[in-house]
Amino acid sequence: MSQLTEETPSTECNSYIVGGYRVKFTNWQDGRNEEFFASREDAENYLLSRKAYGYKGTVETIHFRVKDEN
Repeated sequence: MSQLTEETPSTECNSYIVGGYRVKFTNWQDGRNEEFFASREDAENYLLSRKAYGYKGTVETIHFRVKDEN
């Protein structure tokens, strides 16, 4: 099973980086053309399931800076 998230400490503002994956569709018509996932495997499986219906897309690695409230 793949790692769900990766956290990397940051020296700026007591924050850390959380990684994830975005599936972005290039020919999605209703405006909701992206979905987010914690694991790459889930993102790739989701993309494959939509390609069966003719949708085209990509899986991108994304990073979020999360502020530590402590």
